[in-house]
Amino acid sequence: MPVVLIMLAFRPVKSHTVSGTVTDESGNPLSSVNIKYKGTNQGTFTDAAGKYNITISSSTGSLIFSTLGYQTVEMKVSGKAVIDIILKANEKHLQEVVVTANGQAMQKRTLGNTSQVYGSRGLPGAAPGIYVQSDQVYYDYKSKDDGYIDFNREGYDKITENQFLKVNDNPLSTFSIDVDAASYSNVRRFLNQGQLPPAGAVRIEEMVNYFKYEYPQPTNNDPFSINTEIADAPWNKDHKLVLIGLQGKKIPTEN
Repeated sequence: MPVVLIMLAFRPVKSHTVSGTVTDESGNPLSSVNIKYKGTNQGTFTDAAGKYNITISSSTGSLIFSTLGYQTVEMKVSGKAVIDIILKANEKHLQEVVVTANGQAMQKRTLGNTSQVYGSRGLPGAAPGIYVQSDQVYYDYKSKDDGYIDFNREGYDKITENQFLKVNDNPLSTFSIDVDAASYSNVRRFLNQGQLPPAGAVRIEEMVNYFKYEYPQPTNNDPFSINTEIADAPWNKDHKLVLIGLQGKKIPTEN
């Protein structure tokens, strides 16, 4: 009996993969829809085409589909490999609130199932409100002409990978002296929540730029220093990888 118990304890766990498409009632794909395996931290998001793919620990249980402005749907897996979902718009209205900023009032606004309204941030000619639903933040700005700029969903554009180019045909390249580093923290946030980040959230150049490399300051009147490294490409012995690091001149900000 102990031998049988030990063998059962180390038996492989059968995972199950589900894919599909999430659309609205008009058939339009919905991006950045949150998909979670109920009772676990396993989850993912739909891409720009509304498609998703999630590997879960069992072929039973339920998937929960949720996003701002739409009714949450819970669907049993029941061994299915493809689950397409249609989300209905949420008809619930936000109760009337007034948030003052720059002497203007926030009027009643139709949103999704909003549970809280709090805070304010002043922008010229705008009265903002900050709404929270299902741990998501919604910024709503009312402009002078009563038009709304909606930031109602966390979304990411599709990243088109750069192709390999022949140096003889494309001898010049450009470098940006202004670099972003947000992707590293954003990807870390998804992973800490037990979810894979959407593909569009993973920006390799921002993850590389997140770290400080202690490159030397430029000398004389040069605006930046150039630092290079070269190594063999691990996937092709005939190729080389070149890292070019630019260190901008640190300018005193006292004056």
